[in-house]
Amino acid sequence: MTEENYWQDNNVPVQNQGFVIDQQPPFKHSGLGIASFVISIIAALIIFVLVVMAGVMAAKEGGKMNEQSPEAAVLGCSILAAGLLYLVGIGLAIGGLCQRNRHRVFPVMGLVLNIVFLLGIAGLMVIGILAS
Repeated sequence: MTEENYWQDNNVPVQNQGFVIDQQPPFKHSGLGIASFVISIIAALIIFVLVVMAGVMAAKEGGKMNEQSPEAAVLGCSILAAGLLYLVGIGLAIGGLCQRNRHRVFPVMGLVLNIVFLLGIAGLMVIGILAS
């Protein structure tokens, strides 16, 4: 049995010629961070599709969308629901950042993307309110 296998199999420090080698097992990626990152990407794709649908609906009606139509209401509620996905992603990212002995790459990327996209939705809503 080699020293590396002994370490991996028994999860104890390896002795090498009388000296203890303090080895740390490699960190794993945070599952919560990966989930946060994936949610941010999926929600961004959903928002993109919804904005394109809104543009198509507006183009069919002569450049301005009928805000009283049921389709516009469903579209608006869908955008708000995607915004809630960003809030879930932010919570998962914070949970991933709080985990010990885990890589922080995905939680940080998930947190940044979720916050940026959430602010983007808020910006689109402000632009829509100011335009009307």
